[in-house]
Formats: sequence, C-alpha cells, structure tokens
Amino acid sequence: MIRDWEIERVRLLVDRSGVVPLVEAEMRRRGTGRLSSVTLRDWFVCEVLTAIHGQNLHSSEVRRMFTDLKESTLAAQFLVGTRIPTSDVLEGDRIVSVSPFETRLRTMNERLSFLQSSAPDITPEEAMRREALQQEISYRLLRATRPIDLPDTRAMAADSTAVEAWGQFRIGGNDPDARPGYRTPKLGERSVFHGHAYFVFSSVDRDGVRPAVAAPRLFEQLVVRPANVEGGVGIPVLPFALRAAAEGRLQELLLDSAWFNTSFEDFFAPLQEAGVRVIIPPKASMKRITVRADGTPMFFAVPLCPGTPQEMIDLARTLKQPAAMTLEPGFTEQELDELARMADQELDAAELVLPDDADQEIHLAEDDEEYEQPVGSTPDEDSERWWRKVRKLSWPERREHIKRRKHKVYEDTIQFIEASEKVKAYALTRKESATAENGWQERWECGAKSGLLRCPRIPESMLIDPADRPTVLPCDTGFCAQTRPADGRDKDVRDGTIPLGTPVYVTSLRLDRNERPKVRSKHFPGTLAWIKDVTRRSRVEGDFGVLKSQSGSGLTKGYFAVGGQAAHVILGTIVLAARNMKNIEAWLARGGETADPLYAPEPVLQGFGELTVAQAAQVRRSHLDRTDQQAA
Repeated sequence: MIRDWEIERVRLLVDRSGVVPLVEAEMRRRGTGRLSSVTLRDWFVCEVLTAIHGQNLHSSEVRRMFTDLKESTLAAQFLVGTRIPTSDVLEGDRIVSVSPFETRLRTMNERLSFLQSSAPDITPEEAMRREALQQEISYRLLRATRPIDLPDTRAMAADSTAVEAWGQFRIGGNDPDARPGYRTPKLGERSVFHGHAYFVFSSVDRDGVRPAVAAPRLFEQLVVRPANVEGGVGIPVLPFALRAAAEGRLQELLLDSAWFNTSFEDFFAPLQEAGVRVIIPPKASMKRITVRADGTPMFFAVPLCPGTPQEMIDLARTLKQPAAMTLEPGFTEQELDELARMADQELDAAELVLPDDADQEIHLAEDDEEYEQPVGSTPDEDSERWWRKVRKLSWPERREHIKRRKHKVYEDTIQFIEASEKVKAYALTRKESATAENGWQERWECGAKSGLLRCPRIPESMLIDPADRPTVLPCDTGFCAQTRPADGRDKDVRDGTIPLGTPVYVTSLRLDRNERPKVRSKHFPGTLAWIKDVTRRSRVEGDFGVLKSQSGSGLTKGYFAVGGQAAHVILGTIVLAARNMKNIEAWLARGGETADPLYAPEPVLQGFGELTVAQAAQVRRSHLDRTDQQAA
C-alpha cells in the first residue's frame, strides 16, 4: 500500500531535483505532439515509487500496481491526476491506462538518444548536447536524494556492471543500442553478454576515517554505454569525475584493475591535474618487480634500494596475493548458518561474501586446497565443478568447508602482509608528490638518508644499532651510484663539514607521473594500510549485488525490461535514487541524523487519520518523558 505521505515525499524529491523542467524543455524542442494524460512530473513520481516498492521497473508494471485492482483506482487518480473515462468501473471512478507511461518512455528515449544506432541523423554537436543532458538528468536526480546537511566524503568508488538487453522490447523490437561485450564471469554466467555497461559512482569513506555512525553509501552518478566501450572504460566517466573535482566533491577515486585499458594521457593525467588521486589495486598477475634503466629495482611503482638483498627481491617477485583479503579471523554461528542457508537455496557463488570489514568476494576457483583444476579446463568450468561438488555436501559439511576456506584466506592474508612488510624495509621514502610546480614528478629519498636503512655510503646511518635497521651493501648500479657536486642544498656544506663542490652521492630519485602510473597507491602495496584502503572500493560490488537481485531492484535481464540507452539512463537513475533513499533510511535507523524534510519521520497512524511530523515528534517526546519517569 502506498500512503499519501510517500507520494508527497517523492513529489518533493522530483521537484527538488529540477529534472522535470529540464526534460520538458527538451521535449518542446521538436514539438509536443498529442497531449498526454499523464504529466511528466507524475510519470517520474510513479516510476520512483515503483522502484522504492521493489516492483518490476517497467512501464507495464505501473498499471499492475496502481490500476488492476478496483480498490486502487482512487489512489491512482490521486497519484497521477489523470481523467480517463472508462466503462468498466463505477461511474465517477477513473483508471490509469498503461499506454501513456509507455508513450512517455518511448518519446523520451527517442528525443534523448545520441548514439548512431538509435539516432543516426543527428550532428556530432547535437550528440554531445544530448549526452550532456542525459548526464545532467542523472546528476540532478541522484544529487537530490542526498540530505541537505550531509557532508561529502570527497572519496568515490567507480565500477561497471553488465546489464543484458531485453531480448524483444515490446514496442521497438530488439534494443538498437545493445552490443556484445565482455564481463568477469561468475558462477552460472558467460564471459560474453549482449547489452549495456552501467558505470556507477558510489561514495565511500575517506581513507583512515571511521565515523561513529558510518555514513550512508550513496550513488552519485550513472553513465550507460553499449557493452563494447570504445577508447577504454575510463572515457565515459571522465566528465563527471572532472565535474565532481571542480565542485570539491572528489579527491580520491578508487578503481579496479579493469581500468588498466584506458590510456594515461586520456584519463589519469586530466584527473591528476584536477587534484584527484586515482587509487587502483594492482592486478594479481602483474609483475611485482621491474628494473629501471639505471638498475634501480621497483616493487610495483615503489623504488627500492639498489642494494636490496637478492632474497628480498625474490620474495617480492613471487609474493602471492590472496584470492580474497580479510582482516578478521573469526566466524559467528549466525554467519555460518546464513552462508549454509544461502548455499542450499541455489544462489550463485558470487553471493558468498566474506562477513567482515573487507567485504570481499570469495573466488571459489582460486586457492582451493581440496580441489585440483584438471589440465585444459577453463576457470568457468572449474568453478562450476567446484560448486557441484559443494552442493552435494550436507549443511554441517558446507559450514565446515566454508569455515576452512575462510581461515585459509585469512592465513594467506597474514602471510601476504608479513612478506610485504619485509620488502617495505628496503623501499625509498616518498618526499614529494607529483604537482604542476615540480613538473609532475614524484621525489623519493634514499632509505638510509631517511634513517630506515644502514648503508656505508651514508656514514650517519651506520650509527644506528644493527638490530634496529637492516644493513645494505651498496652496488655500482642504481641512482645512488651516481655523484653530484655538493651545493647549498647539502647540510654538510652549511655546517662546514665538507667544502662546496665536493662529490657526494645522489640520495634522491625522481619519477615522472607516466612511469607505471596505474599501479601507484597511497600506501605501500601489500601492507595492512594498503588492504584497508583498496577494500573500500569493494563496497560498490555489494551494491551491484543488491541492484541486480530480484529481491532488490531487479537490474537484470527480463526484469529491467527497457530498450535504448536513454531509457536505460533514465530508469537506471531512478533505480539508484530509490536505493539511495533506502540506504538513508537505514542510516537513520542506525543513529544518523538529518534535518532534511525529505527524510522526516513517517506520520504515525492514529485511528483513521495520520499524525503530522510535528505531532509525531510531540508523541515521541511524551513517550520518552514517561519512560524516563518510570526509570527514575
């Protein structure tokens, strides 16, 4: 049942966003055609309410919710304000037809499309204008869901998910904008799909910040493209990232390894110049150790001392990143029961989520100590074989099996952290980040100069107790093998220890911003701080799971039944807006506070009437006063 206060709340959201006049102005550019019995404002209200209540987000479902039952005709009339005479209801009643809703969706899709497949006759300038308009609609509606007094975290995670095309769209046939593309397959999925790629920005906590009441995870922007994204996945999302940076809402952008196929000049350099730090966890298959032309070894993108022992180089080269990283070793009985129940309900393995702060998925095909992958089998076949094996187990056996996997991943993570800490002891110290003032170069200082190592080339470092710092043997390669004449920068010259011009060893190294830029992070790779930092990005994966589940928002094939990119942008944004409102309600239930009237407490039913917000607050205060008196 949809109550009156819900309708008014969604109307306030739509009015505050300003999307209605924006779209109406676009619709009038080519003439309005025949007048529709459903206003554009009421259309948005109906669709948002449909998404909030978890129904199939398709125009035909609006009739099922509001008009199929005779008892709901008055609610439908109040909601959409239509006046359509019919003969199959009592005199005086009016019913909403599904046709105006489908017509609205089809018309908006036609007039907002900018791709050659759906709008082949428009000019490139018109295509750019329509693309910007689509992004403005998504921006305004999602921004309106944020409470007015909730500060921005200035940190976002961006990721993409595959949404398969509706095979036979009811009105226009096959989706003209859908294309075949590749995705990371999970159990029961193929790596090739036909449809659209949804790029979503989601707000996350800033690195190292743990508020008393965790801020709600909100969707900030949606960008939709056909599955085969041209130019790399970073190109479609760059305009919003630059806009958010200019507004002071984005300083850290967390991505996953799929963004490696975007060139540095086209994506990373503009963000860096806008003041955005891009954080990407290194791929598990990447080379951990590389050697620069001067002989300096690098661990991912962190330069190491040229005198690093060979056993440390070998350790870094063979360091194995766990399939999933967790920071908590324990299980509760409730969590085990839930995992066993999920496994029994034919749910795919992607929903076996680690129940801890890391929030990482267990990749069932990797690091399974009880299963050896047959020669010649693919990862998909291996995962399916493992899943069939687990499904034959009883509940207690499944619980024990998952528990062993959990502890194995935890042990692998601890080993990963310990090995990384050993390598970290030989890393150079970053003294300057890349900025426009220093020519976009990072400056790294010798570990012995920073007091982290003992090296004969730095006499003062040899005064440190050998038990406190490792000792390196200098070699004839690497940046520190070079010399330069001492000048005013040297402390020894200022102290009068050595004369001006005395040859001294080079103790700092400069890295250009385009030297391995996509594997750089704020913290040393593999350390505890690095794991906590990059696992913030994994939260968007959990949001995708809710969006695509039929119990959530149904952003899947056959459930999100629309065709055309513009329709995907509009209805997809509505799905995200509905999810934002639910996340904020959950945040308020956890103890969050906001004075935004959009999230005022729902009126309390009292008999046949409803209390206003002020009356409900008075009742709550009276109840608390009585409770305090009884406690006293």
